[in-house]
Amino acid sequence: MEQKRLTATDLMVGDWIQCPTIQEKYAKITEIYLTLDAEPKRMVSLNSYGLRYCVPIDEIEPIPFTKDLLKKNAVYSEKEDNYSIDILTFETDGDEIEMGITYISLHGDLFYSIIDIKYVHELQHALKVCHINKEVTIR
Repeated sequence: MEQKRLTATDLMVGDWIQCPTIQEKYAKITEIYLTLDAEPKRMVSLNSYGLRYCVPIDEIEPIPFTKDLLKKNAVYSEKEDNYSIDILTFETDGDEIEMGITYISLHGDLFYSIIDIKYVHELQHALKVCHINKEVTIR
């Protein structure tokens, strides 16, 4: 899987990312900011299990959303042969993970949308948008 370059618009405070330049591999974003130097630089503040780091945004990478992480964070239904977190359902095909969202429109129509999930922060954003109060586990 090719690594995606992250930008400030891809991220939110609380997202899990990986950063090869810090002691622990994984960290949570606590702040996204722009330096006030002559040449401003996008930076992120990270919390990695109690240790705090400030690194340029181009040094961080997304964490691939794998089947192992899916198993740690979702419930498997043998009857449906899929995983779920609240209104989100997940199906796997090889290394691909598709997330389905079932929702009702303001007019009462039932909808089902399918979204490819490649990275942990994309799952975190989906949980937040759907108002699902669940912390993503990566270890």
